Amino acid sequence: LAFRANTDSEPEHRAVNEAFAQSVLAGFEISDPSAEPVSIDLAPLLLSDLPRISERLAQLEQGEFTIDPERSAVATHEIRNFPGNTLMPAIITFGGTSVGNFVSDVTPTPDSMTLRVIHQFIQLPQASYQPRKFHPRSGYFALSYRDYAAPLNAPMDQRLIYRHRLAPGETLRYYVDNGTPEPIRSALLEGASWWRDAFEEAGFENGFSVEVLPENADPMDVRYNTIQWVHRATRGWSYGFSVSDPRTGEILKGHVSLGSLRVRQDQLIAEALTAPFTPESSRETAARDMALARLRQLSAHEVGHTLGIDHNFAASFSGDASVMDYPHPNLYLDDAGEIRIDRAYASGISPWDKLTVRYGYGVFPPGKESEALAEIIDEAQRSGIAFLGDQDARVPGSAHPGAHLWDNGSDVIGRLNELLAIRRIGLRNFSPAVITEQTPLFEMERKLVPVFLMHRYQTEATAKLLGGLHYAYDLRGDAATGGAPFLAPVDGEVQEDALLSLLQMLAPEALALPGTLRYLIPPPPLEHSRDREFFTGKTGAPFDHLAPARAGVTLVLNELLQPQRLARLTEQNALDPDLPGHTQVLDRLINASWLAQIPQDAYLAAIQRQTNWLVLNGLMRLSRDASVTAVVRATVNAQLAALADELAGKPYRYDDQAVAARQAIMVYLQSPLETITPPDPPPPGSPIG
Repeated sequence: LAFRANTDSEPEHRAVNEAFAQSVLAGFEISDPSAEPVSIDLAPLLLSDLPRISERLAQLEQGEFTIDPERSAVATHEIRNFPGNTLMPAIITFGGTSVGNFVSDVTPTPDSMTLRVIHQFIQLPQASYQPRKFHPRSGYFALSYRDYAAPLNAPMDQRLIYRHRLAPGETLRYYVDNGTPEPIRSALLEGASWWRDAFEEAGFENGFSVEVLPENADPMDVRYNTIQWVHRATRGWSYGFSVSDPRTGEILKGHVSLGSLRVRQDQLIAEALTAPFTPESSRETAARDMALARLRQLSAHEVGHTLGIDHNFAASFSGDASVMDYPHPNLYLDDAGEIRIDRAYASGISPWDKLTVRYGYGVFPPGKESEALAEIIDEAQRSGIAFLGDQDARVPGSAHPGAHLWDNGSDVIGRLNELLAIRRIGLRNFSPAVITEQTPLFEMERKLVPVFLMHRYQTEATAKLLGGLHYAYDLRGDAATGGAPFLAPVDGEVQEDALLSLLQMLAPEALALPGTLRYLIPPPPLEHSRDREFFTGKTGAPFDHLAPARAGVTLVLNELLQPQRLARLTEQNALDPDLPGHTQVLDRLINASWLAQIPQDAYLAAIQRQTNWLVLNGLMRLSRDASVTAVVRATVNAQLAALADELAGKPYRYDDQAVAARQAIMVYLQSPLETITPPDPPPPGSPIG
């Protein structure tokens, strides 16, 4: 269906169909060719690895697994038939040797993983559905295909939006998993119901509703749009999927999967910032309220995906204009200098979301749809609401300063400074009071991680100002495209301020733990251990007091030494010498590390020396990176050689560190094929932490 002919000519349809390969998924034996109806045995299909689970496990380095037919069977007692769709589950056992933790952590026996694989057969809907054209600024996911019947002066690539079929007077209904406990259930119901306002504004009175799934309903039944509460071994992403008609983009079923451990991450952050934690305290209530507020927002966000709506990662840059962004908790300091979390997450649907629903679901007079859709696009532009999606936010080194995950506000550097102030107070107040009674004291480290790295996402947002470019998803002829240029670099003074802010976060004072946190966290007790949510230590079981600083430095270096960002800095300086270039950034980085004065305090001195080596390691790995431009690589090598000369001339400033660094640089420059070991990654941040 990716290759079509939008024409009434049957020969043209046939020409396209015959031009491209088909895929036969399975073959079957007919039990009795003379019988009516004809019968086949579906078991070989149902017991096959059609989802390629074993292939995926191998890709994830979890081991080599194959289906064991002796331990697999069609679950005939679970076959369900509903109007318009049939579910055929199979119990499939994959046997093999597990070498990764994904399988071994969640199975009783790691060499035997038994799954329920459900094949769903869905009747395609009636042909009366009217597809709606996609616009890059509409905010929707697109179904794309190539039209070989298009006129020579018209584009072949066609795009339609994904959306539900909804006529005036009808109600689009969603159902929350009846296995969801309270108060989570109520939070999911409330958050999802926010979309009711958007549909009413689009002209659908009572056009959207949310209720609890009836006991006799099956959440897999295509007739039910569901919000499912699912459990995992670790915190992970939540998802909004859709089952859709591949011909038109009509959504047949929305299915949200919300991971149950994500809410606990918000609870953890709230408790860590509002110590002391006592069962009767108002702070405990505030932490719970913050976690539930996030769940309401998350429920609305994922339901938005099942309506066909994409992420808008520029919404926070436009005044928190959409639930389809990823919000960071909007923490603040009150007049007394205490951390407040009562406004952490916004409530209700936002202006951008209402515009997208009008675009996707609005009903317009005959012959006026194109004109009405264009007016909605222009209205969004006039309102100052930007729209940028995943490709401009998630990709490392992405360029737009407003497209980012987990950031807040258009004043990027100002918000970074606010979060750093909150972080300082959070670290100053950090104590055993952040955990509950009878909790092992080493669990303090788990709560220390998000406090120490509170600024991680705003750091990434600040780095996007360096070599940043403003742009939009404009089409020729749009009302907003009247004036060129269509790309605008970030102001040079703003880029300078961003660089200064990033380099200041490498200062030992910004990376050090307060004195109250030294020798506070003990090793894990018996039957407990650290997991991926902890800092990676080098000191064995005891807490590594330099590990947080390593994580903090790595976050900054990952942004400053990003190859695409450095290439843009080279380019922007060539186009406008008043804008910073890659040489300036690398010079300033070396000055802030190896050429900075070593502090007198022994702990701060240890952090400075550790930072120096991380910078050196980062520069060496940058030069080995195949994606780095030749110009940047030459600059890095030249600066390393100059640094070696500088260290040789002033060894008294660095004692044995200078000698070792100079030797490492000389070996590196003489061994171009040497592999440079990357530093340990910081504890995971996303989906939020």
